[in-house]
This record gives sequence, structure tokens and C-alpha cells, in this order.
Amino acid sequence: MKVLSNIAGILAVVILLVTGIVSISTGVDFKDNTDGYVRNDITFGADFYTEMHSVTEDVKGRIVAFNGDFIDGFSSMFTVFGIACIGFSMFVAMNLFKTNIKKADEPVKTEVSFTQE
Repeated sequence: MKVLSNIAGILAVVILLVTGIVSISTGVDFKDNTDGYVRNDITFGADFYTEMHSVTEDVKGRIVAFNGDFIDGFSSMFTVFGIACIGFSMFVAMNLFKTNIKKADEPVKTEVSFTQE
């Protein structure tokens, strides 16, 4: 049973580390690819609708700004989640290591002989 719990702890640490690394790399990669999500080439072809053109440009600017803020927040969320996974895996690994040291420090119990001399 002791060996099984050690294997489960090591497996949990490895899974958390891999999840953290993948999450951090996804967040960084997501932040680097901010250019292709919202088109910034919206055009308005009529010169006599100048007021409508300025409103369209204002809306386009707000959409692009919101998209940038959304991507920054989403990538930061992935990065923080990855750091939390790695931190929790280190916590689990330290507790697993402490538990194994405590078990190693305990004296070995041997069978007591009932024969008398």
C-alpha cells in the first residue's frame, strides 16, 4: 500500500508539472498571436457619410481594444493557472518527500520471539 501511494503521488506531481508547463506555454503563445483574431481593415467607402464613417472607426477601435484586453486577460489567466499548478506540484512533492523520510526514520519492527530460555 505504501508503494502504491508513493507511485500515485509521483504520478500526481508529474501530471501537475506537465499541466503547468502546457498552460504557461499556451498563455504565452496566445499572447503572441494577437494580430489575427479581429480584422483591423474595416473600410467605409462613401465620402458623404463622414459622420457615419467616424462612428464606424470609433466602434472598430473599441472592438480592437477590447480584443487586445481580452487576449491579455485570457493569456494571463493561463499563465497564472500554470504557475499555480507547478507550485502545487512542488507542494505535493515536498510533502511526499517528508512522508518518506519520516517512514525511513522509524525503527524497523521485528517479530518478538516468544521462546524463553
